[in-house]
Amino acid sequence: MPVFKAIYKKMTELWYPQAVTVGPTVTMDELCKQVAMMTTVSMPDARAAIEAMGMVMSGFMNSGRSVQVDGLGTFYYTCIATGQGVKTEKEVSAKQITGTRVRFIPESSRKGNIVRRTLISEDLVWTNIKDISSLDGTRVTSSFTGITCGATGQTNGHLKRGAIAFANGIGIECKDATGEGFGKGYLRNEFEVDEELEIRLSTNDSLVFVVPIDLAEGNYTLRIETYMGENGKLQTEPRTIEYPSPLVLE
Repeated sequence: MPVFKAIYKKMTELWYPQAVTVGPTVTMDELCKQVAMMTTVSMPDARAAIEAMGMVMSGFMNSGRSVQVDGLGTFYYTCIATGQGVKTEKEVSAKQITGTRVRFIPESSRKGNIVRRTLISEDLVWTNIKDISSLDGTRVTSSFTGITCGATGQTNGHLKRGAIAFANGIGIECKDATGEGFGKGYLRNEFEVDEELEIRLSTNDSLVFVVPIDLAEGNYTLRIETYMGENGKLQTEPRTIEYPSPLVLE
């Protein structure tokens, strides 16, 4: 769930949506943990591979080639020569280049007249920041904002039984009363019967859990009970956070 805020432009005297980010930037450790959980590699191996990829890509682009990465897109160098023009083609030289930039073209596929990009979810829904925060935009209300099935990569709320699921959100750290262990997570079916989840990782903005393999197909509600308050401090009583839409187990 990407987020936008309203901005006013004096030139047109009109209001427009502008994309904003919420929460802290995802760290290398968070990235590597999720990559490791979705693959057969360990977290150190995931880190080593990601770090090496940057160096390898740089080497290829430095030799004049573009680099295409499946699932991401194509990377290539461009040069900056603003204000350095000359009158004839013969005068053009590397001395005119004042900087180098890395350009990125997201991977895309076409279905009829519709072009889809790999990094943009098909079920993407933009949300006004006012719907998830206080009026001043500084205090964010706890909420889930998206979920990914580790087995299929789907982000439309469809999960495979036995797969790892990655939920994202704001203020969703799931802690027990001691603050040392995980709180409780459940999938609730249409008969309001809860199946407890095995939680693998929980931070302020992510929750990783195993989808029970023995559950029947159908719609479920994801719920967590946590003693961690919205202020980042432990509470004496747990609070419940629910995923805003039903999840479909397949």
